[in-house]
Amino acid sequence: MYNNLTRYVLKRYEIYLRRESKEGYPEDLICRMDIYKGDEKERTGWWIEHIAPEAENTEEDSGYDKYDEDFINNYLHSIGNLLLTSDKHNISLGNEKFSIKIASYKKSSMFHHKEIEDFVTDNKWTKESIRKRRDKIIEFVLNEWGLEHNLSRICNTKGEKNGSD
Repeated sequence: MYNNLTRYVLKRYEIYLRRESKEGYPEDLICRMDIYKGDEKERTGWWIEHIAPEAENTEEDSGYDKYDEDFINNYLHSIGNLLLTSDKHNISLGNEKFSIKIASYKKSSMFHHKEIEDFVTDNKWTKESIRKRRDKIIEFVLNEWGLEHNLSRICNTKGEKNGSD
């Protein structure tokens, strides 16, 4: 379902978080990994993890928003709800309650796992949590590749093409 572009963006986001951290920028597997080889079944062991799982956890205290139509259509597969993770880690978390997932993310060596805690609302992973994280990743993408600057040159505030180029 997710292509190499999603994995690439999450990898670059991880590298960005490492560079920006007070802990420095340690050389690590994430910086050297090749996520582009092979087909879906033979890739290098890096998978996309849904924080709020694809299959709704129906326990009363699951820690996730209700899987209503809005959540399913606009949040479930949003980049704000996705992590890059090893296949073993992805399988071990599966459809667990959010409290179990967040405890695992806190122990992870991946910076974009640890930052999930910054977006949590009342110990829950909500639409608002996903929206805030999505917006941060979008801001990273726009700045990392200079897209924000280029978009402002191409479009005026009304979204019309600027005739100066």
